[in-house]
Amino acid sequence: MSFQSNQDYMAALASLIDLWCEQRRLRHLAAVLPSFIGFKGLTDGWAELSSGLRCAVGLGAEALPADEWDTLQQLSRDAEKALSSR
Repeated sequence: MSFQSNQDYMAALASLIDLWCEQRRLRHLAAVLPSFIGFKGLTDGWAELSSGLRCAVGLGAEALPADEWDTLQQLSRDAEKALSSR
């Protein structure tokens, strides 16, 4: 999975969050939602988003189906990249 723009990235994250809402994955949502809702695209926002995604990753691969896990890992890696490029 590759994101061509921040808009693509945020759309993928929003889709994953929607899926987690439907599945009632409350721990994953608790980790990511605060930083997603408050995201403004600045360095602090990327740092908070990266931290939230790392927390969700920390819940472990066994907590998610393989496709969601792969998406989560890619989102986390790309948030780190976005942060380090600022």
